[in-house]
Amino acid sequence: KTDDLDYVLYKVSKMTDEKTSFYTSMYHLMMQPNNIADIDGRYRGIDDNIHMSPTGEYYSTFSLWDTYRAVHPLYTILNPDKVDAMIQTMLDHQKIQGFLPIWALWGKENFCMIGNHAIPVIVDAYLKGFKGFDAEEAYQAVKASATVSHFNSDWETFEKYGYFPFDIIDTESVSKTLECAYDDYCVAQMAKALGKTEDYERFSKRAAFYKNLFDPELKLMRGKDSKGNWRTPFNSFLLSHASSSGGDFTEGNSWQYTWHVQHDVQGLIDLMGGNEAFVTKLDSLFFLESTAENTGFVSDVTGLIGQYAHGNEPSHHVAYLYSYAGHPEKTQQVIREVFDRFYLAKPDGLCGNDDCGQMSAWDIFSAIGFFPGWSDQRGICFRRSSDRKDFPISPRRQNIHCRSQRFVQNQQIRQISRTERKAGHRSYNQPQRCHEWREPGVYNDRPTRKIIRFRTVCQNVLVPELDAGISTF
Repeated sequence: KTDDLDYVLYKVSKMTDEKTSFYTSMYHLMMQPNNIADIDGRYRGIDDNIHMSPTGEYYSTFSLWDTYRAVHPLYTILNPDKVDAMIQTMLDHQKIQGFLPIWALWGKENFCMIGNHAIPVIVDAYLKGFKGFDAEEAYQAVKASATVSHFNSDWETFEKYGYFPFDIIDTESVSKTLECAYDDYCVAQMAKALGKTEDYERFSKRAAFYKNLFDPELKLMRGKDSKGNWRTPFNSFLLSHASSSGGDFTEGNSWQYTWHVQHDVQGLIDLMGGNEAFVTKLDSLFFLESTAENTGFVSDVTGLIGQYAHGNEPSHHVAYLYSYAGHPEKTQQVIREVFDRFYLAKPDGLCGNDDCGQMSAWDIFSAIGFFPGWSDQRGICFRRSSDRKDFPISPRRQNIHCRSQRFVQNQQIRQISRTERKAGHRSYNQPQRCHEWREPGVYNDRPTRKIIRFRTVCQNVLVPELDAGISTF
């Protein structure tokens, strides 16, 4: 596994702060989950009885609402020898509890957060070729978690209305709908792989339920009651927090959750009106004022660039969505800014809770040059070149080709100023962004030949210098 990282480690070797940040992320990533089995394989289960693990491994500290996004996909690359035991732990947990773990700590379920995100973790491992667990047993556990109602998962209501109505599900109804739709997509993919056509069709239909909460006028996700009426009045900037202020979203607002369609980006683009409208709306996310309107505890919503909140997990895939709409250079700009502002080699260098390695996994994936995504069954690669490095997805899959965004020394893009962001939720006019483009030479103690200043404007027209320099990444 060390050899697979040689390329990245070589590039980072001469950059002290970046190296410190990178290895800090690696350290944070590996701090969990934790094997709570004793040396003889015995462990205390969720039922408080003593059980025996034949492999000597039984894992806990599964912060799955956070870690399904990048942590567990990264384990399949860096720690493939641990993946099967993690999956088996989840299956053993389900046998006793009746559904897969949601947030397991010291072998117990604490029901923190929403969704059933052990599902994508299991399906991801299965589709990548991990065979250290019984596939049929895994599928039945996945299906049971998506069909047998339990806390925060009222499947009868979900299937009756095609969403969670806010007058029945009084908190987080929009976020629950969006996240359950993603889980359903994952169930559908495993059903398809196992030849279960009826289940595939059922869960594929449920995976499209996100469309039922998209307001075509505002082009935002919005709560709806059981009679089909939109939540009124509606403040798209109001942050929600279930335990303190309620609301239709989970530690976020409509602007932050509208993009939570990880499995059907093209479908979301179509709802927005096509690539141009989608990119304009996404630009607005980053240019709106960085305000946090709330009436309760929302300290998780940090690391703001406009309304993009890198300090909380629902935003972590959002910068990569530009690549789906034909603008990878915008992804590069945002990723570079996030690196420079929110991953610093200081005691307070992170912009939010690391959340069991998820913030760090984003850093590592983005440093390599891609991020895991489901929509096309591949990672979202935002840099490509004929001079590229192979990184194995797992011992059982083909390599993925990519180059590092963070550690390429001869080409850099860096934002140096930004005009004040002021736009209403219906306004798509953006201020200009001023950047500095530096050609190869001294940059942060490295040689540079010349500096070119350019602006990207709201019409999304790329100037020749930008187009020639970055589109080849």
